[in-house]
Amino acid sequence: MEKTKHTKYFSRCLFLLPAQATSYDGNRLSIVYFCLSGLDLLGTLDQFIKTDEQRKEYIEWIYKQVVESGEGFRGSPTFKLCGHEHSESREGDNKYDPANLAATFFGLACLGILGDREIWTRLSRDKILSYVASCQRDDGSFGSFCIDGKVAPDYDMRYCYLATGIRRLARDTSERLSSSRDINIPAMVGHIKNTESFQGGIGQGQTGNVTEPHSGLTYCGLSALKNAGQLNNKEWGTTLEWLVGRQCDERTSETQVSESSKRDDNDSSEEEQGDPQTGGFNGRVGKLADTCYSFWVGASLASLGGTNYVSADLAREYLLNNTQNTLLGGFGKTPGEIPDPLHSYLGVCALSIFGQPGLGKVVPELCISEKAFETLTGGDSTSVAV
Repeated sequence: MEKTKHTKYFSRCLFLLPAQATSYDGNRLSIVYFCLSGLDLLGTLDQFIKTDEQRKEYIEWIYKQVVESGEGFRGSPTFKLCGHEHSESREGDNKYDPANLAATFFGLACLGILGDREIWTRLSRDKILSYVASCQRDDGSFGSFCIDGKVAPDYDMRYCYLATGIRRLARDTSERLSSSRDINIPAMVGHIKNTESFQGGIGQGQTGNVTEPHSGLTYCGLSALKNAGQLNNKEWGTTLEWLVGRQCDERTSETQVSESSKRDDNDSSEEEQGDPQTGGFNGRVGKLADTCYSFWVGASLASLGGTNYVSADLAREYLLNNTQNTLLGGFGKTPGEIPDPLHSYLGVCALSIFGQPGLGKVVPELCISEKAFETLTGGDSTSVAV
């Protein structure tokens, strides 16, 4: 594994991105999360942030993304309105600067990664948890944000995952927070179960109008249940089988015989080089493998206790031999593609799940390191408070 080059890649992306990334400016906090968390799992964060002053600068930049209402984070300073800050008359007004669930999760995760022990003296658990609850619909699903009591009209399983992730990180399990509004757990559980397809995977949409099952959506649904303490592995046997089937293996018995008994030292055939799909995971039936699905599927299997049903060796080989960029560092989406922060981070996470030596331990259902989780909650990642 090109650990040094991956460290340089994540460090470089925190300072400078190519012009092609301009359209992602509104998601700047997510890019910071991918890069900081990547360095965290690599165990090289201290090589990038070398002094307490530098660490404080990063922590303060993240706090600047907290919206004026204190209910969560914005995705980028691009969305901060001029003149909106420090106005007492606008305190609590989020109409033009609302928090969104994704940015709030990324912001909390980044503060945990940076080891900020003052987080819950500077942020209000009650405000954040109440806002998360306000983003839930009557059918149990969530929208990305809420303004004046109106939930955003986007139906996406990712928001169930983000809402429960924020809830798990922000709840104070040492005492009952009677002043904060909680999400409707039974309604959310019902919504997730209603999006399971006959094949076992989880799809997108409302009850009765669900799309084809998808590995990423399956991860989000299962992780939401795990974060809420509602994942019963016995209920998801068909899903486990569907997930196991997402690992690609293009080898045939004929190919294996050829490799073992007919290999010629001067032959550079496809059999000897191996198929670039083998060992990877796809998102849907019949699709090609992709770096990010190594994580979505691997983490889902970890939540269900099923990583031993797939080949961890092949999973690591796919990432290290096919999508790892040995020149620039990082991981591309598919073999031969230029690396990007998202696929680079998820590639490292997947390698951690599949036992790559030298990496930190990741909490599969939260996609952050165990160390960051402990900083935010003070608890053990194996225990979940309902």
